[in-house]
Amino acid sequence: MATAFCRFEDFDDRVVELLRRGLQGRIAKRALLSRRLPQSMGTTAVAGIATTTTAAASRLGVPGTHDLALRRWVSRTDAFADVLLSELGDGDLGQPRVDDGLDIVINACDLRTGSAFRFGSKESSSSRLGTLVEQPSVATAVAASAAYPLLLPALDRSWTFRRRDGELQRQRVVLTDGGVYDNSATSCLQPGRVPEYTYNVFPVDYIIACDAGRGQLADKTPFHAVPRLNRSFEASFRKLQDASRGSLHRTVAEGGLKGFVMPYLGQLDHRLPWEPPDLVPRAAVADYPTNFAAMSEASLITIARRGEMLTRLLIERWCPEL
Repeated sequence: MATAFCRFEDFDDRVVELLRRGLQGRIAKRALLSRRLPQSMGTTAVAGIATTTTAAASRLGVPGTHDLALRRWVSRTDAFADVLLSELGDGDLGQPRVDDGLDIVINACDLRTGSAFRFGSKESSSSRLGTLVEQPSVATAVAASAAYPLLLPALDRSWTFRRRDGELQRQRVVLTDGGVYDNSATSCLQPGRVPEYTYNVFPVDYIIACDAGRGQLADKTPFHAVPRLNRSFEASFRKLQDASRGSLHRTVAEGGLKGFVMPYLGQLDHRLPWEPPDLVPRAAVADYPTNFAAMSEASLITIARRGEMLTRLLIERWCPEL
């Protein structure tokens, strides 16, 4: 809705239609049956060998070789961005919502610096590198933000940044899923951040955020390497979410925020303030996959109903003044 420049009803129809079709097949087709396949293979061969050689030289103590690896200029994530571009159009984030003053922030994580990278209508930036001079497309920002490390390679780019002293520098960024750094995506809204030291600062009184977490993890015994890594990510993300919620609770207690609500589909029903008689149960949605596959109408309705019911219930309980 924030980048669609249309009525909510039209936006809702567009999103439902997209979710019904899904993106999984189109991403696979773009990655395997287009120019992206030979490009990706060539990149992997050339940049992969260069990276391996550079890493070996660095371990041997050869000076000046710690960061000479070639940029991974094309990968499966570029195929993902292509599909998003066909869906979202070529609009960029530098088109602010002047009518309602709505700001947009899309979170990513820069693996090169190990810090947050935020695409925004106000500014796209890294606290380590400065503000981005070239405003990227919405499709590029979404692809970078959704590049889950175990499934999609990080988006490797070379962009021009303006430092706080005005100097322009060409810098490389390696962007992956924003949840790696900020899994609740609320850090840029928390009080105490000042423009002199960081970017995308927004003073707010309340935070209402949709938490993508599933709550308590189901029992699982991972055996092979990929399942072990995936489970490790899940456990780390869960603790990051716990820490984010704890920080928000402390901020409210100290008067920095008037309140916050963070509903998530996997919330345990018996932990809710009360259970409405028509509540969609946790078991109906908690294990629904997030893999860009086509969604049935029944699944869409079930997830949307539970999300809306939880949000309204929690706002009524914790922020009734809203």
